[in-house]
Amino acid sequence: PFVESATHAPAINEETSPCTEASSALDDGMRNQERRLIEDALKAGRTKKDAAQILGISPRTLRYKLARLRDDAIATGSDNTVAGMSAGG
Repeated sequence: PFVESATHAPAINEETSPCTEASSALDDGMRNQERRLIEDALKAGRTKKDAAQILGISPRTLRYKLARLRDDAIATGSDNTVAGMSAGG
């Protein structure tokens, strides 16, 4: 039996691959959904600790997610509501 090695596999252009495009769209959708959930929890809770409890995550995890969202907003130059909320207590 003939087994094709990885060196004979066709090259995949990751920049134009349909899988990469679909994955990128899914990632964007998930990030947007997470951002909306965090925004809603921050509005509903009086503190970040309350918001973390609403989300079912630790306050430390919420701080990490807020920092990541802030960094993403800075990198893309977008106006991110969550980014502004991450500085407060």
